[in-house]
Amino acid sequence: MSKISNMSKLARLRAKTDRQLIKIINNELERGLHLALLATETKSAYDFGDTEPPDAEAEKACAYALSLVSRVDDTDERQRLESKLLRLRAALDGQRRVMAATF
Repeated sequence: MSKISNMSKLARLRAKTDRQLIKIINNELERGLHLALLATETKSAYDFGDTEPPDAEAEKACAYALSLVSRVDDTDERQRLESKLLRLRAALDGQRRVMAATF
């Protein structure tokens, strides 16, 4: 196989991997935002027993997305994901302030 052909295959593989990484991060951020919203609605309504409450799961989603976002090469996509990450962080911080004020 020629060197150019190998480079082309490698570039296609890298592009596919980048798209998959973006999808993983985006899904995790969506999950975190959903859980943060769920946590504000259910915090006092339910006892979560052995399962982690939604806010703890949302924190994990936020941390996981944060650990991956710097690996995105596409600047526009990285900025879009960072913006979503900031929205999740703000939702979690806002929820924490509300919970602190109620106790």
